[in-house]
Amino acid sequence: MHRGLTVLHARHILSNESLTSQHVKDLCILCWLSEVLQAVYTIWDDIIDDYMTHCGQFCWLHRQGIGMNSINEACIIRPLIFSLLRVYFGEDPRYARVADLFLDMGLRTELGQLTHTYSASVDVRSDL
Repeated sequence: MHRGLTVLHARHILSNESLTSQHVKDLCILCWLSEVLQAVYTIWDDIIDDYMTHCGQFCWLHRQGIGMNSINEACIIRPLIFSLLRVYFGEDPRYARVADLFLDMGLRTELGQLTHTYSASVDVRSDL
């Protein structure tokens, strides 16, 4: 939840305007969607790294009745984030910029995961 709260606190710190109830509602939606996006990548990372537990609980993959369906579920959740962005912010002139930020967050996370996965599969000693 830290990522989400950071959005709310950053807006409060960086803006000279006072927060209206609509601002708080919009920021809470953005916070929630950023947490959901992170959850998608956590599901995928747990699968890739074959983790049994995450933060002291069974990973989504290893919960009863879930299994490899977790891959499809994460694949479905990610586009739903963008659908919800459109529902809540589609008429806002900043919608495209916000959607681009979410896409950029995703790309950077995926590139980081690729680097992590690739580096874990390469024998570093072979370059010594």
